[in-house]
Amino acid sequence: MAGSSVTVNVPELGAASGPRTNAWFAKVDPDPPQADVAVSVQSDAAAFVPGQTITYTIVAANRGAAPAEDVEVSVDATPLSCRASGQGLCSGSRASFPSIAPGQSESIELQLKMPSLANGDKYVAQVSSRSLTSDTNQDNNATSAVTVANAVTLYVTSELRCSFRFNGGSGLFPSGRYFDVAPDSKVTIEWPSPQITPVGGLAAVFVSWSDGSTENPRTFTPAASDSVVTLSGVFRLFITPLVSSGGIANAGSYASEGFSPGEIVTIFGFNLSGPVATAQVSGGQLTTQLGGTRVLFDGLAAPLLYASGTSVSAIVPYDIAGKASTAVLVQVNGTNSPPVQVPVIDAAPGLFTANASGSGQAAALNQDGSVNSPSNPAVAGQVIVLFGTGEGLVAPLPANGAIVGYPAPAPVLPVTVTIGGLPARVLYAGGAPGEPAGVVQVNAEIPANLPARPDTPVVWNAGSKSSQSGVTIAVN
Repeated sequence: MAGSSVTVNVPELGAASGPRTNAWFAKVDPDPPQADVAVSVQSDAAAFVPGQTITYTIVAANRGAAPAEDVEVSVDATPLSCRASGQGLCSGSRASFPSIAPGQSESIELQLKMPSLANGDKYVAQVSSRSLTSDTNQDNNATSAVTVANAVTLYVTSELRCSFRFNGGSGLFPSGRYFDVAPDSKVTIEWPSPQITPVGGLAAVFVSWSDGSTENPRTFTPAASDSVVTLSGVFRLFITPLVSSGGIANAGSYASEGFSPGEIVTIFGFNLSGPVATAQVSGGQLTTQLGGTRVLFDGLAAPLLYASGTSVSAIVPYDIAGKASTAVLVQVNGTNSPPVQVPVIDAAPGLFTANASGSGQAAALNQDGSVNSPSNPAVAGQVIVLFGTGEGLVAPLPANGAIVGYPAPAPVLPVTVTIGGLPARVLYAGGAPGEPAGVVQVNAEIPANLPARPDTPVVWNAGSKSSQSGVTIAVN
């Protein structure tokens, strides 16, 4: 109000005698419990070979009285793999944990590929940790593990630059390759023999090691005192034809357990031909010589489909029927390979495949004549046309290598087919018109109740013998 005044009485504060029950005070603990994250690391090896994978185990332990929240552990390297315990998550070179309770620990397992270092050099893996919680002792938040490079270098070579296998592997390494291996470890080197060399594409056979040993494959144990060990193979070139061990196979299935009259076979080896040559027809039959190459079964020349330096395709003469075995050799410009004795059987069914691998999609035609494939499947209940070889004797018996006309010869043995595991009605089994005798064509009706799938298994049988497994057709 205008012209008036207000008087406010403020009570006098008495002497402080300690906190009052209704006073606004916060009690602060001068020494609250805290976390204490300590990290340690161990490797599974004290020494390493460059390129070796070593596993590091890191432990983050909370030695404090309070939980450690949002703990992160990192290593100064990019691991090949990382695995964290509990609820931990790995991301690159880091692992994080939402919380580590007092007295508890979490672990991380890292795999690191060791760098190329000189013998005696040390690799130091640095590990550190941090968290959002106050840590009473930061001196134990970082640590390291030391491993030492310790290897013997192997140098594997040959004067003809031949290839070799290392420790039983399936792949081949070129001559002149270096390997770092652990001292006193066992190392096996194998030189495939014979083999085609980079020296003009010529074939070579292993003779010995440079120290005179003929052991092949051979196991070596490099000593810790060695720094570089040279392992040298001695080879010699050869120009005569040679059939590889186990190198005669059904041209469709690549099976080699036995061979039947009229079967198309592929022969693998070395120096089997000059320039590549393909089938030639003379007088309605395949010729028995391509370039300077012939294939002989017990001295009888076989019709030829193809010839190259490393493979020849031939048709087994019908004349071997009834024999227990036959001697096969390849003749090039009058020079014979050592003969290979192979068993003779009544039938050796094989299916031709689209990629000529002996497995996968069959070389087959749909009822309308189009090529069967997953993108162009056959219709269940319709006809599929298959092509193979190895049906055995046929009637009437054609001349070896004759081009099939009408009427086509039919297999003497009964032919059956299964598609998708179900029997399929065989509508035709016999020679393929326009193809050489030895190619069998089988027309079968796909079971109507087959489910649609792009890889339906198919097998054909000649008598008691079956074609290879793993061949398929596409059915819709």
